[in-house]
Amino acid sequence: LALLQGEEPAGRKVPLSIGDVSFALDSNVEGSSGAYIDAQTGQAYPAFMADAMLFDADDPIDVESEPERWVYVDEISSHESWQDMADFAAKQRDTALRERLESAIQGKGAFRRFRTLIEDEGVGAAWREFSSERECGRIRERLAATGVRVL
Repeated sequence: LALLQGEEPAGRKVPLSIGDVSFALDSNVEGSSGAYIDAQTGQAYPAFMADAMLFDADDPIDVESEPERWVYVDEISSHESWQDMADFAAKQRDTALRERLESAIQGKGAFRRFRTLIEDEGVGAAWREFSSERECGRIRERLAATGVRVL
């Protein structure tokens, strides 16, 4: 909106890749969630790498000594991922496919049933593109909420 109004967008500019942030979010271990972004370099790290108890290495990233340098990005919740499946299903023009997808995402095992069905129905590529766009949007939204603007 700022650009359309001829204004400089708010937030500090950080040279990062949304794909790298997504990868860091997906790379966590049990007991850890989210990611840290180095605002100086744009490098994204799974949150467990800041926890010496979870990251078995001599040099975990030190987010406490320079808190202004590090930006925390919260994980994408299972509820948000489920909503993406529901929205994808609702957008299907084929009524029978839409109903099968809506049925697949009900109850326990929804994610597994959905993945199997989209592949069986030949809409896996469309789903992956839809899901990826949603995830990128959420990451950008989370970054904007922390005052970060992607270069």
